[in-house]
Amino acid sequence: MFSDVQQRQLSVDSRIEDIQIRSIVFQGQSFHTERCAMILHTMLDNWAFVRYSTLKHSLQTDSDFFQMGNTTLFIEELSSLSILEQLILSRFLQKASLDSEIPVIVFGSTRPLSELHKERKISAALYEEIRRIEIATSRLPATMSKIEDCLEMLLFSPQPFFDNLPIAKMS
Repeated sequence: MFSDVQQRQLSVDSRIEDIQIRSIVFQGQSFHTERCAMILHTMLDNWAFVRYSTLKHSLQTDSDFFQMGNTTLFIEELSSLSILEQLILSRFLQKASLDSEIPVIVFGSTRPLSELHKERKISAALYEEIRRIEIATSRLPATMSKIEDCLEMLLFSPQPFFDNLPIAKMS
């Protein structure tokens, strides 16, 4: 009925529809974090990819985020967020349910989350909401197709897969 390639694509598509993330952090050079954010957006099949810098003046409350629908919101540099922006984002992520059509927030960061948290560059509330998935882009493959394969493997593998993996941190 279906070829092996079609079977694999159907399997990937059904798992991507069931993805259980509301936020993810890509840590590395800004070029790489944005490229990974775009690849993830394509995998999620959201209707729009939006850079936070273009909409930040319109996103003044957590309800504004809920109204964005099924989009990918890319925050280019986590450490550049103001305290108020961090508060609004942490409130949104606390209230967000996994079954509603709301944006997936993709954070880019040139520094590891643990450093930003230790130096108090990000609030404790936001740190608690986004620390679940952090991927070091410098450890991902160079080609887009390999990055997609790697993200698929990282995001859809069972938790024990991450225990000894230096590329990603899941907590």
